[in-house]
Amino acid sequence: MLAVSSYPPEYVTQCRANVDELMKAYKKVSTAAANDAAVAKFAPLLFNHLVLALDEENARELRRLAPNDDARAKIRLLREFDKDAAPGAEVPDPYYGGPEGFDLVFDICLAACRGLLLHLQKAYLPHDS
Repeated sequence: MLAVSSYPPEYVTQCRANVDELMKAYKKVSTAAANDAAVAKFAPLLFNHLVLALDEENARELRRLAPNDDARAKIRLLREFDKDAAPGAEVPDPYYGGPEGFDLVFDICLAACRGLLLHLQKAYLPHDS
């Protein structure tokens, strides 16, 4: 795996800024999600596409909130898209991994997102015949 420190500093800075923005958005969504009525309002939009969870606990909660079986089938663990991950592998909480925990989680997510991108390309882009 590549450590974050092996990337150019400006790349790491930009990634961290993107993560900060994502966390702000997540906090807004998770605050709304605390109210099941808000979830019901957004569920049709949310479950029209692939929904990714980082761990099984969150996947279970998403399945509970899903409006039907079709929506539940769209809920997947992010690491399902990492060809080197074991079945059912989760993204660990970086706070329990010491100083290297964040580097490890970054690398895990990067590998899974590469696989996710390949999956989306195969599923949604025209294929050469």
